[in-house]
Amino acid sequence: MPDLSRRFKIENIPPAAQQAAFATVATWITSRRQFPTMLAWDEWINNRDRGIQNLLIDGEDCALVDHQQAFDCHDEDYTDVNKLAQLVNATLSPAAQMQIKRGAVRATMTFSADWPRMVQDALATLPIKPGKPAALRQWSQSRHPEIAQRIENRISGGQTNLAL
Repeated sequence: MPDLSRRFKIENIPPAAQQAAFATVATWITSRRQFPTMLAWDEWINNRDRGIQNLLIDGEDCALVDHQQAFDCHDEDYTDVNKLAQLVNATLSPAAQMQIKRGAVRATMTFSADWPRMVQDALATLPIKPGKPAALRQWSQSRHPEIAQRIENRISGGQTNLAL
């Protein structure tokens, strides 16, 4: 599965045409059915360095890879951003922003507060430092209740008026 930069061959485009190419890529990415869920997931895990090279594609579907700068394990020079939300704000109309925002907020409602416990249980069987699985569980549980509000704040396009 190639990444999007190879699929759209952005590196081969003359600099003057790169803006139009970027808009094409942004339109393709944000129109994927799973895009709002991916945006919400990146917000939950606090992934600050998502780029198009971190999206693998398979036909019309795409998947996220590379969570190196997530779970508060990011370098200090990474500001508190959600790159997928920035993509929405920079390239979509207010109506389209609202549609993505609604989908992302809905996606947060499918995230189980029990997932952090399951991750802790899985990590506990691996040869890692004691205390790390419990720390990850505590960290992700603390972010879970605020994901929807964080998405509301990150994406322009008005408020969704969903009960948060």
